[in-house]
Amino acid sequence: EFALMNLGAPSIYTRIAFPNMPPEYLNTLDINEMPAADRERWGQALTQFVRTLTYDKEKQIVLKSPPHTGRVGELAKLFPGAKFIHIARNPYDVFPSTRRLWPSLDEVQGFQFPKNEHLDEFVFEAFDVMYRGYEAQRAEIDAEHLYEIRYEDLVQDPVGEVRRIYAALDLGDFEPVREKLEAYVRSQKDYVKNRHELEPELKAEIR
Repeated sequence: EFALMNLGAPSIYTRIAFPNMPPEYLNTLDINEMPAADRERWGQALTQFVRTLTYDKEKQIVLKSPPHTGRVGELAKLFPGAKFIHIARNPYDVFPSTRRLWPSLDEVQGFQFPKNEHLDEFVFEAFDVMYRGYEAQRAEIDAEHLYEIRYEDLVQDPVGEVRRIYAALDLGDFEPVREKLEAYVRSQKDYVKNRHELEPELKAEIR
């Protein structure tokens, strides 16, 4: 998303520069809400970016950008045959994690000292827009090209779940990947997730 923004594409990430102002380009979280000119500019920047990476790396490109959630329909048109993995996570974890992310970006990269006065409203609205787009566009993707998974299941059995992803999306032989994946999982055994204590009012609003 930073690369797209730097290539001149409209992006929600421009709000980082002036975090105390109303966010620009909130509609980029749902491609169907973008004006035609912005949508075309975004598509051109993304295509240029992916082509450049493909030329440089000479292999299939994996994009892991949360703002693409509400753009899957357009991505499927721009890149026929693309495969999509959607990871859903408990919103009581997602919301506070996102609420912590934006101020950390604003503090380092913003031109204003962030006041965070309307941060919760922004996070709620961003999720509403993004998932409105995803729910509307998921039907535009071939069923065999979309795999949906729970984050909690992935954490519980990462090797097994990735094996199922390979099979469902026909990504090829899983065995060459298995050993490296198992080694990575072992290296993360001491990782401790952040714990979030939510105020009752906020928890009710998330629900």
